Amino acid sequence: MKKWNTHPAVVRVYEERVRRAFDWLLAQALQASYVLFTVHSQPVDLDRNKVYVQQYEELANVTCAFLSLSADGETFFEIGNDLGVAFAISEFPSDSFDTVYALAEIVEQHIKDIVKT
Repeated sequence: MKKWNTHPAVVRVYEERVRRAFDWLLAQALQASYVLFTVHSQPVDLDRNKVYVQQYEELANVTCAFLSLSADGETFFEIGNDLGVAFAISEFPSDSFDTVYALAEIVEQHIKDIVKT
């Protein structure tokens, strides 16, 4: 399926995760806050994973655009504690109900598009 990563249903899931993470931050911390997207479970070989990396970069950019934020591709979870900086982590989408519904919406639309042709 093309452009699943920027489909509004998927973007809504990530947007909501970011909003909830921001709810945990102190008001004075929000002004100096960053959103960092991480992508795991893939080999580091960027040549083999160009499409995968591109898809998640697009997802990060679209999600941040909806939230009026700047996208950043660095990982903070692994280094956050070492820096001694307070941070909030969003829930992981994985197989959460809203992620499953978002993916179902994408699959349903894809099937409808196939049937029309």
